[in-house]
Amino acid sequence: MKIPEVIKLADDLIFSHTGKHLDYLQKAIINGTLEHKNYTTISDEINCSESHVKNTGAELWQVLSNILGEDITKKNFKHLFNHGKIYNNFSRSFVSDNLTVSNLNFCGEKQKPGFFEKPGFSKEKETDLSYVPRNVNFYGRSLELSFIKQWILNDQIRLINIYGLSEVGKSSLIGYFITQIKEHFDYIIWRNLTQFFTLNQLTDNLNQYFLNSEKPRFSQLLDYVLNYRCLLILDDLQNLFKTGDFAGEFLPEYEDYSKFFQQVVTSSHQSCVITISWEKPRSLSSLEGKKSPLKTLELKGFDYQNTDIFRENNLLDQDKWSELMSLYQGHPSFLNIISGIINELFNGSVSQFLSYNKGLFLGDIELILSRHLTRLSPLENKVISWLVKDNNYLDMLNIPPELELSNQDFLTVIQSLNRRCLLEKVKQNGAILFKLNSIFQHFLLQKF
Repeated sequence: MKIPEVIKLADDLIFSHTGKHLDYLQKAIINGTLEHKNYTTISDEINCSESHVKNTGAELWQVLSNILGEDITKKNFKHLFNHGKIYNNFSRSFVSDNLTVSNLNFCGEKQKPGFFEKPGFSKEKETDLSYVPRNVNFYGRSLELSFIKQWILNDQIRLINIYGLSEVGKSSLIGYFITQIKEHFDYIIWRNLTQFFTLNQLTDNLNQYFLNSEKPRFSQLLDYVLNYRCLLILDDLQNLFKTGDFAGEFLPEYEDYSKFFQQVVTSSHQSCVITISWEKPRSLSSLEGKKSPLKTLELKGFDYQNTDIFRENNLLDQDKWSELMSLYQGHPSFLNIISGIINELFNGSVSQFLSYNKGLFLGDIELILSRHLTRLSPLENKVISWLVKDNNYLDMLNIPPELELSNQDFLTVIQSLNRRCLLEKVKQNGAILFKLNSIFQHFLLQKF
């Protein structure tokens, strides 16, 4: 019998007793065992920690032993199978359980405990949301919520990066999402990286969380992801990035996060890590792909039809709300700031504000915008200065000679500014052009 047939037979059998199919790691262990590979080789091939492979292997052999009434180990699995013992026991088990293997029409004994349930494992859900932002109103975002829910529940996505301008509602979105998804995870843990956690410090922090628990503590953060069904949220990831450099570049002391994210994406587990950032991490680009268990979502402003924020702020002149929403790109914090000004100075009248200002008024919004601009590299500042003049557009096929940039530098700068959400893409006569975000354009015009 060929290896894929052995794996299929084992998968059918385990599903009949546990209600769960073999996952990628368990199949890799069976495949590697039949090819005489040790756990070190198997873990290297699938980019997973050797300790996790060993633990999963031990559980796998124990489950098979319990089902088949045979002491099965990694050492004797192939020998027993080659001599017909395991195959015969497989067959007897299917017959005794009244199973039709060909179409998986199972009607045997009642489902046993889940394959990943360890002795003494509590089914009680636990959350540590002490870092979740408080007192943040949540509006709309039904489309974004449906995307994230689909990715986690149906597509088994292991890493999700949410990025967008500061205070556009990223943390609020995920905070609300937790209320919709919490029953699907054993642990939900939120950590804000404003305290500049190194990977080791973050692991120590989680060990403190588990200190009064019967659950084991681990030396590596990845082991929490692999051994529990966790939803781990890492907020304000941009604090680990360099300033004065291209977007999404980790500082030297935090570069091991790149390896951690790679392991989260490529390892077999039932957890999900969500990162929240102003910028798209550069190291994730090599992990992206149509079939990759990694998804990236750029969060933009509200849809122009979402007017709840104006009702909450008791604004008048509903017929002008869409104009106000468009002017400030649906950015919730921008709209809250402007709503406060309209209430304070114009008694809530949007019409009076728009007629008086006759353009874009920023006020305290400038504080938010300036945070992004202080992070730019010298080359990005050079390109932005050019963009501000005469409201210029960038054509990817025609580098402005006055910028004096090589093709490589030009592409790198545009990609970096795009990862910071500072550019808007427009189509003009079939060409793809980039312009500076109109709010930043207005802000910088006041500075020059």
